[in-house]
Amino acid sequence: MADAPRHPMLVRVMAELGAARFTEEWIEDKHIFVNGYTEGKHIWINPAPAVVHTVIHEILHKLKPAWPEAYVEGMATRLLRQLTDREVWAMYLEYHRRVRRPKRRRRHDDDDD
Repeated sequence: MADAPRHPMLVRVMAELGAARFTEEWIEDKHIFVNGYTEGKHIWINPAPAVVHTVIHEILHKLKPAWPEAYVEGMATRLLRQLTDREVWAMYLEYHRRVRRPKRRRRHDDDDD
């Protein structure tokens, strides 16, 4: 993927990554899942919805390995939308309680050896 042509906006995004101030925290909204928001030069990031979506997505792969990727992605989104903010937070906390962090980064293509 690194060899593909890159959009010029990517350079600006990467530069801003080095200039912005970030805060990571739970952000609750009555109407939608909030992944983040910006005020001036400060960016707040709520990792919970994205992490829980990925957790659901990967669990679906485990439960239904024959399902096509596009179907798994759609189902994960559908299931996430059925959760309340409190349920997303509970799943996020459970994931963090159970996750292990190996010392060595694993590449997805390591399985191909």
